[in-house]
Parts: sequence; C-alpha cells; structure tokens
Amino acid sequence: ADYGVFANMRNMIEENEFFDQWFDLNFRDQFIESKSKNVIAQVLAPHAGRAAGFTNKIGIFDELDFFQESETLLDVQKVYDKVCNSTETFKREGKIIAISSLNTATGIMMREYRDAKIEQRRQNPISLGLMYKTWEFNPTLTEDDLRRSCGNNRIKFLRDFANQPEVGAGLQFPEGIITNSTITNLLNLDFNNKSSFPETVKIPHVVAIDPAWKNDSFGFACAYKRGNTVT
Repeated sequence: ADYGVFANMRNMIEENEFFDQWFDLNFRDQFIESKSKNVIAQVLAPHAGRAAGFTNKIGIFDELDFFQESETLLDVQKVYDKVCNSTETFKREGKIIAISSLNTATGIMMREYRDAKIEQRRQNPISLGLMYKTWEFNPTLTEDDLRRSCGNNRIKFLRDFANQPEVGAGLQFPEGIITNSTITNLLNLDFNNKSSFPETVKIPHVVAIDPAWKNDSFGFACAYKRGNTVT
C-alpha cells in the first residue's frame, strides 16, 4: 500500500497548486495531515487491531486478495470488516475501494466482486464491481505479449493475466451458480403429451451435475426418454 496507492496519491497532491491553496498539508512517512481540516491520510498495517478505532471517509485496500499471505494478519475478513465499519458514520458518503489481482478463485476479492454484481441487479445499488484482464487494464501490454511471456504454460497465462485463478485450483464454478427460474422445468412436463413441450424442445433432456468443489471428480449425467426407453 505504501509503494502503490499511497505513493501515487502523495505524488499527485504534493506541490499541487490546488492542494497548496486550500490545505495546510504536512507530509511525513506514510502519513499526510491537514490540521485545519482535521483530515489525515495514512498507511496502516494489515491487522485488525490497527484498523480499529478510526472513523474513515474512505478506505482503500491494495492487493486485498494477498493479505492472507501477510505474517501480521490473522483474519483478512476481520481487517476488511473493521475498515468497512469505520465508514458507517458517513453512511452512503463513506467509501471502500478494494483493488487486487486474484490470488484464489474463492478469496475475499472474488466474494466481494460477486456480491457487488448481484447487488447491481437490484434497485438503487451502492456497490460497483469491475473485473479486467491485464491487457485490458494496462495499455502497454497486449494479450499476445503476455501469451508469449508464458510460453507453453497456459495455466500461468490464464491464472496470472487472464484473471482466471480457478484453472489452477480445479474449481468449476468459482463465481457460484445462479439459477434461472423462468426456464421450463422439463421434469414437470407430461412426457406422454408432446403438445405440452415448448416449441424449442423436440426431445426433452434431463441433466444432473455434481460439481467438483475441491479437487474431486466432476460428475455429469444426461438422459432423455424416447417412447418407453430412457437413454
């Protein structure tokens, strides 16, 4: 966070005419303060204890999905929740920004992204989830360049650059499964009365799946009935 988000922010506002005019800024290591405005910006260690007790207008997480690898972190969810709770004073004006490449297909970043996408389908959403592949986000890199850099290691390319960490974990549905209740349930049809079938269904098929969750086998079965025979 210090060399990424915070350093970029400091470079943008230090010796900036607008901020020099309106703020009495004091710059210290990992810390910017405006005493007259009672506002500070600072870098905190990824630990729940350090995140407690603050009232924050905005909290920014850099590489959130990799907090789990920090020696100082006991529970990434606790840190995230503490910072989120610290913005409650500002209600809708309080903001949380989480930026990260994906470390795992089931990590906190994917969970937050999935929750944001579900919320965006509702009225008056307050969250926004965006996902980009490396070459979509970085204009200096092309997909061909990144493919060449990975050589024959397709898993490395998909995991590290194409935003598909699930390829190395054996997960089939990392973003979960959302059912569509408007689709006709073929099991409820009268198989002896073809006129009850939707026009698009000539021979109704029934599919059963047993998704692989961790590295176990993925089960898939498909059957259809023709006359008195089930295939």
